[in-house]
Amino acid sequence: MANLSVEYADMLLPGTVFISLAGVLGIFGNIIVIALYWCKIQDENGDRYFIPVLAVVDLLGSMSMTAYNVMDNYFFFNYPSETCCRWLTFSVMINGFLSPALLLIIAVQRHKKVCRSGDFSLFWRRVSIAIAIVVSVLIMVPTLIFSGTSTLKLTFQGRNVTGTLCKVVDKDNVHKYHHLIFIHLGSI
Repeated sequence: MANLSVEYADMLLPGTVFISLAGVLGIFGNIIVIALYWCKIQDENGDRYFIPVLAVVDLLGSMSMTAYNVMDNYFFFNYPSETCCRWLTFSVMINGFLSPALLLIIAVQRHKKVCRSGDFSLFWRRVSIAIAIVVSVLIMVPTLIFSGTSTLKLTFQGRNVTGTLCKVVDKDNVHKYHHLIFIHLGSI
């Protein structure tokens, strides 16, 4: 099975290199944004309050997405850890929900400022970030239950293979939590 995973990883090597380069670019780009806001930019009126927060979320997203995809490419047929699979899936999903939530908050803040109907106070900026984080976590917590490793029978290059894959919706859990999965996906 290890040889098959190596063969599969070799086939995906160009994609893995691209994912890794994009991840490194995302990580360093967001670190630069955070460092600039920390050291250089003085935001007296709070216009850019959410930008460093978005950069931190995107930094974590770049790290988790890169780790998830590289692990999936290297351990496609023999994923090493159920816990690793669940947490990486959760972190990818939560970042995929939290980042757009923050962009929505930024859009609302900009709309209020342009329409001259006021601006978010520091209290409401912090509350809106906290709400976005709490809602994202609550919506994505079921991912910890529904994801995991599955043993599947596959055909790879004409060979029948039984492998352990990291799946967002684990087939064993679909049977256990059939109705909850539909509620979870519907809420998203």
